[in-house]
Amino acid sequence: MDRFVDLAVSAVLLAGLYATMAYGLGLIYGVLRVVNLAHGGVIMAGAYLGWILHGWAGLDPYLSIPLVVGATFLLGMAMYRVLVRHLPRGPAGGPASLLLLFGVWLVLRNVAYLLFTGKHRFVKQTMPTMLA
Repeated sequence: MDRFVDLAVSAVLLAGLYATMAYGLGLIYGVLRVVNLAHGGVIMAGAYLGWILHGWAGLDPYLSIPLVVGATFLLGMAMYRVLVRHLPRGPAGGPASLLLLFGVWLVLRNVAYLLFTGKHRFVKQTMPTMLA
C-alpha cells in the first residue's frame, strides 16, 4: 500500500511538471509568437541549479525554489534581450525563432553534459523528525 501511495504522489508531481512546462510554452507562444525550443533547456538548468544548491551549498530543496525561479527568470530575460528581441516579427519570425532557440537548447544541453556528465542526479529529501 505504501508503494501505491508513493507511486500516486510521484505521478501527480510529474503530471504537474508536464502541465507547467506546457503552460509555459503556450504562454510564450501566445504573447511573443515565438516557438521557444529552449524552454526545456532552461528547466534543466534550473533543476541542476537546485541540485547544486542542495548538494554543495547544503540548502534545503524547498528553500532553493525562489532562488532557482529568480535565476531562471533572469536567464530567460537575458535570452530575450540578447537574442529573441532582434528576430523579425510576423510569419517570417517563426522559422528564425525555431532555429535560434533550438541552437540555444543544444548549447544548454551540451554545457550541462560537459559539466555534470551523463549520470543521474537526485535530491534526497528526508522527512522532518516531527512528521516521521
